[in-house]
Amino acid sequence: MPESAWLWLLLGVGLLLTLALLGGPQLLVDLAVSALLLAVVTAAMPALGGGYQLVTYLASTLVLLPACYAVAFRLAGGRRRAVAPAQSYGGEQGVVVPRGLGLGVQVHGETFPARATDGAELRAGEVVTVVRIRGVTAYVRRPSGPGG
Repeated sequence: MPESAWLWLLLGVGLLLTLALLGGPQLLVDLAVSALLLAVVTAAMPALGGGYQLVTYLASTLVLLPACYAVAFRLAGGRRRAVAPAQSYGGEQGVVVPRGLGLGVQVHGETFPARATDGAELRAGEVVTVVRIRGVTAYVRRPSGPGG
């Protein structure tokens, strides 16, 4: 088997392992299947140049993308999760939670990146009120009054 076929095989297996271990996005399935497909193609056609390999990889990724999303959708139960419009969160209380490398606010099971309207630093576990959501960022304030 040519060296390039081994490289594509390792890429495909690596992407599948990443998906299995980290629960990554469905796009990784598409990229992994395309890499495995190209490993078979390059094993059968060892003279296939690097440029043709890359074009074949990109083309197979684009062709397989809708199929991979359809399979992932069916495996997820075939239901889309309903998300309320951003303006419906205004005035709602949420809890500051760790989110990636920063903090977010969790409101009704949804987590948004959070920023305090007064620019103060937020702390995990703190209860806040959502003032507005702009884009995907929730702008929050601490409740006013005694103890707040």
